[in-house]
Amino acid sequence: MKGPDVTIAVPVFNDEQWLGKTVGSILGQSYQHLKIVLAVDVSADNSADLTKHLAAKSSASDILFAISTKAFWET
Repeated sequence: MKGPDVTIAVPVFNDEQWLGKTVGSILGQSYQHLKIVLAVDVSADNSADLTKHLAAKSSASDILFAISTKAFWET
């Protein structure tokens, strides 16, 4: 029997060095019905690019990402 999907939201701000380990840890859990939302907000490092890379190499249903920018919030 399939359990319910669980969504985990991960705020990302200048977390390039930890992002891969964080996502790997979540995906390594024994519970298999997980969705990850990576929310990148105006990072000065390569967090946004790494987030896109992780989402692209994962199953389309495993990792979703959202990128917000300062310009978005100022409008």
